[in-house]
Amino acid sequence: IEIEWKSVDMQVLMKSDGFPTYHLANVVDDHLMEITHVVRGEEWISSAPKHVLLYRYFGWEAPQLCHLPLLRNPDKSKLSKRKNPTSILYYREQGYLAEALLNFLGVLIDGRNDDPKLLECKSPSELVDAMAAHFEFEHIALGGPVFDMAKLNWLNGQWMRRLQPDEFLRLLDDWGFAWPSTIPEQWRLRIAEVAAPRIETLAQFGPMVEFLGQPPDLARRDLALPKISEDDAKTVLASAIDELLRLDGGAWQQQSIGERLKSAAANHNGTKFKDVARLFYVAVTGSPTSLPLFDGMEILGKVESVRRLRAALEVLG
Repeated sequence: IEIEWKSVDMQVLMKSDGFPTYHLANVVDDHLMEITHVVRGEEWISSAPKHVLLYRYFGWEAPQLCHLPLLRNPDKSKLSKRKNPTSILYYREQGYLAEALLNFLGVLIDGRNDDPKLLECKSPSELVDAMAAHFEFEHIALGGPVFDMAKLNWLNGQWMRRLQPDEFLRLLDDWGFAWPSTIPEQWRLRIAEVAAPRIETLAQFGPMVEFLGQPPDLARRDLALPKISEDDAKTVLASAIDELLRLDGGAWQQQSIGERLKSAAANHNGTKFKDVARLFYVAVTGSPTSLPLFDGMEILGKVESVRRLRAALEVLG
């Protein structure tokens, strides 16, 4: 980079209180610490001539100066503290794992960060080993890497899928998750087993399992289906209740629950389960998307699951 001296403005080096400004203090500190390479963001390019000139005045050898492109948003705008969450604490509070965030930052550092093969789980030591084999300053793309939250979320989910259910529970406790008092402790390992593979951040866990501790508050419009009339929906719900009541306690498992619900749908003019699945989801969980329905009902138990289906039937009259 070449910069004309006439474009370099005057710089105050000592303040009125006798303390040096950053530029002077930085040059002196780096020289005394025998710094050989200085790596900064590109916003410091305009200050580089001032530092080079100070090194010349002192008769010292200047270090190699390297300026990195700034992180960008997906729309290519500069990542800034005013508009974006740039605090480490924010990512912890939102349920990102330290390993995943380090992994993601390591991918951004890599000059080949657009290669999808690089977006995989790597520990800090694995990242160092991978980059040591090829890393050069010349490989860094000048356009600046994109801080893509979608990629970070995906990578965080991959790290969580590596955890065993008991490890996931400990992680939740360390993060500060407060279990609703209505969810028995003996359910937690099973809930972790089902929920962990289906979320990308710890913050998504609470909303996903909330229905286990509190039955949904349903309105008639919540149970409307695009392909099924309200009368047909009532018939299917009644049939599902009848089918599930035939299951004894020992057979209350997600596979048998699924078979009975599919049978209840088919009993009504051969209705496909996919056309009424939303009805069962909303009746049991209060949401069209949640934990897998059959697993959620197994965790809830027969009595509570049937009670919620009956409550939905009453809402429809």
